[in-house]
Amino acid sequence: MVAGPIRTSDYGIDTPFFFRLMRGQIPHHKTILRSGRNPDVDVGAQESLWPQGGLYMFPPAASVMTASSSSANDAAAGTGARTLLVSGLDANYDEIQEVVALNGQTPVNTVNTFLRIWTLAILSAGSGETQAGTIYIGTGAVVAGVPANIYNLCEIGFNNSQAIQWTVPRDYTAFLVQVNASTSQSATNQFTELSLRSRSLGGVFFRGSNIVIGGQSVDFEVPVPRMFAEKTDIDAMAVTSDVNILCTGILRYVYIKNFY
Repeated sequence: MVAGPIRTSDYGIDTPFFFRLMRGQIPHHKTILRSGRNPDVDVGAQESLWPQGGLYMFPPAASVMTASSSSANDAAAGTGARTLLVSGLDANYDEIQEVVALNGQTPVNTVNTFLRIWTLAILSAGSGETQAGTIYIGTGAVVAGVPANIYNLCEIGFNNSQAIQWTVPRDYTAFLVQVNASTSQSATNQFTELSLRSRSLGGVFFRGSNIVIGGQSVDFEVPVPRMFAEKTDIDAMAVTSDVNILCTGILRYVYIKNFY
């Protein structure tokens, strides 16, 4: 499915699968690239690939989220970020998006209730042309722009989130087709172990698909794509034999509409 060409109907030539998919020419198929980074993975404890560090906790229920920044300049009249695109899932596990007008450290409620937060992206900014602070989305009390429960964030200098977590939407089956992983570790005889954990609806997390690397990166297509049912939560984690290690990962999925 991944590597083979498919004949197009509009040009009559063979075109790779992903070219057609990105152009919307394959009905009922979608693709998503999840990119995550954790700048400070240490020895001994599994940490998720997201900038906040520690093990990612998925929201327990659909909620109105708040968007806020660590900087007062991320606001309508500020020099930093002004509007934020929030993408995720609603209470029915259907894909939703909305644009939030930021107000610095003051939390701004989303109009929609979000069960999952996938991606944050800065849409507009002031004279600085980028965000001035770290931008958060979450729930609970907000102190200096930081909510009690953080479900995603944009680090300064990125203008978009770098959290690898994802949940398969309702009425779709997902297939993991490509994996990239890397680490800043370079010391002799040191290693980083990266793994996936997934949880089906109502179940518990299972860990598997481990990769052990040392001061290098790996990038490969999955010859037999791993399948995930609708409403499955997926996370990627790392643990190292050293301290203060940057770990990154990229996962590409193709998700296909169910017809049964």
